[in-house]
Amino acid sequence: MTTTLSALPDHDAAASSGASRIWQHPALRSLTAEQRQAVATWASRQALVAAAGSGKTATMVGKVVYSILTGRYRPEEVLVLAFNRSAAHELQQRLASHMAYDHAGSAGAARATADIRVATMHALGLSVVRQQHRRALRVVDDVLDEVLAYLLQTDVAFADRWLFYRTFAHVLVKHPDECASAAAWRRFVKTHGQRSGRRVGFLTLRNEWVQTQFEQAVANWLYCHGLAYRYRPEGIGSSLARVCQGQLARPLSGRMVFILARSGCRLYCLSSPRRAPARAGGHRVLHVSLQDYRSGALPVRLRTLLCPDRRSPLTGRMRVVLGALGYRLGRSQRATLCRAVSLARLRDLAAADLAKAATGSHAPQHAGWYGPMLQQLVRSYRHIMQERGVTDYEGMLDLAAEQFVQGTSDHAYQLILVDEFQDTSPAAVRLLQAMLASRPKCDLFVVGDDWQSIYHFAGAQSDVLQTFQAQFGKAVVSQLTCTFRFDQHLANMATRFVQANPAQLAKPVRANRQGSASSVIHHAYDSVEHMWEWCERCLHTLAERIDVPMATVMILGRYQHQSPARLPAWRHAFSQLSIDYHTVHAAKGMEADAVILIGLETGRYGFPCTQDDDPLVCLVQRSNETFLHATERRLFYVALTRARYQLYLLGSAQHPSPFVQELGVTPS
Repeated sequence: MTTTLSALPDHDAAASSGASRIWQHPALRSLTAEQRQAVATWASRQALVAAAGSGKTATMVGKVVYSILTGRYRPEEVLVLAFNRSAAHELQQRLASHMAYDHAGSAGAARATADIRVATMHALGLSVVRQQHRRALRVVDDVLDEVLAYLLQTDVAFADRWLFYRTFAHVLVKHPDECASAAAWRRFVKTHGQRSGRRVGFLTLRNEWVQTQFEQAVANWLYCHGLAYRYRPEGIGSSLARVCQGQLARPLSGRMVFILARSGCRLYCLSSPRRAPARAGGHRVLHVSLQDYRSGALPVRLRTLLCPDRRSPLTGRMRVVLGALGYRLGRSQRATLCRAVSLARLRDLAAADLAKAATGSHAPQHAGWYGPMLQQLVRSYRHIMQERGVTDYEGMLDLAAEQFVQGTSDHAYQLILVDEFQDTSPAAVRLLQAMLASRPKCDLFVVGDDWQSIYHFAGAQSDVLQTFQAQFGKAVVSQLTCTFRFDQHLANMATRFVQANPAQLAKPVRANRQGSASSVIHHAYDSVEHMWEWCERCLHTLAERIDVPMATVMILGRYQHQSPARLPAWRHAFSQLSIDYHTVHAAKGMEADAVILIGLETGRYGFPCTQDDDPLVCLVQRSNETFLHATERRLFYVALTRARYQLYLLGSAQHPSPFVQELGVTPS
């Protein structure tokens, strides 16, 4: 991102007109030179890239105060957008405090505070939408149950795909031909198959063992559609094996067959249909191929072969099975499905986008099955919401943007300021673009830190700061490089770590304290219990060294379930410390005197997280980032930069986190 120098601060001009007194205002007089330049620069588009702890909020407040006191904008022409309600409340309180005091020392500016609008993006979208829809449009959190009921009762193709989704949604799917050896396939089955006693394999809804997940999918479909079958070996000298002359690869060599009770025909799962005969041994032969299975076309192929006239999805056993599998989603399953639908709607993904995402998916079978299902879910969401006259928070932003595009809504703002811009979603970007296009003289000022872009999972556009000028036009881009939170030793360590990814915007970080290596301490643990022992030792040390009453200590973990069970006891034992536990995501925007970062190891719940995201979410959570663990790296940077004076890293000795190893801090 290049910096445009066409718009410069007007310090000299302001001073010559008597405006130098403005800089004595409480909101302005303590600002650094970097902050003052950002505050006093006039530009139609301006982006401020700020380091952690560099005073982003103070600069935002200063920009508003300076803009109003210099007479460039009236209070009612200013809109301030915050990331969430707590951030909006903080900005509102700060503005109220500062605007109650003008540069003349009177309370004449107090009335201006109420005219400055501070809101979240969703609150803005809701107010815009309700200008046109009044009370007719309601915002709802979720209509998933209604959408599922509608589709499962009306769409046989969706019912088939939903059956596949519920069978394989949280299961790693492989086929023997993807394994390098028979031993590798056996290891996969042992690790990811189902268990009953000593037996491990793939169990159908009829409680029958089959050889592969491909055959499991076929058996479940037959069972749900009420088609009686027998699953048995065809025999070494089977007529199919003789006709195919051994060209079909094991275990899809025709040795196992589904014999349909009513017709007596044989249904084979084949690696390729090229040499499959129409009849073998006097019996009619039907087949489905591995390509049908992997592409998601398997249910269509089965329906074409076996019940082409079926129109109602919920008949007989299908109703019973989908009644059990369909509506009673677990909490995590429901959250995953809602997240996938939300991201698809938020990013306005078309069928072509989903198809492209499927080709690069780490689980291509899942992608082929779930892409069409997700399209149907999104279409039905829109249909039901339109029919009921409701919307959700994602749809609301798009509706608001559309109203500005069509000219049915207008606004009077001349300056829009956006805090935490790195967390902005594509839908929010579209709304901002529409508002700016509807009033060409409206200026935009955004503040953010691409190093702290950690909400990609919630729909944030991770490169929104890097592409700011491409999306909003030529801009003045400046930086806040001075941090007031942590010392230079930690600043150097965290900066070097996050900038290992060349896609992150480069900036130096200068601290107002030099610090030393003792501000970052690494302790290695052998077990979880040992980790908590180290945590307690750290608290002992802090309680002895910190003489400030109620010094703040933040225990940070990657996941909520890592919250220490001993926390109440520690609060009682170390009454001079204010101790809290937060996940790293929740701690963004917070700071503490000391931070204890726990659970630094490899593995499923390690840091970085190595667990693949749900395949359905992966389809819609598109990203052009290629650097390994890019989001996790930024999340770790956020964790490192919460501490003012002391940071403890608690990492596994046997399975150390590669992030800790990269920092180069030797365990004490």
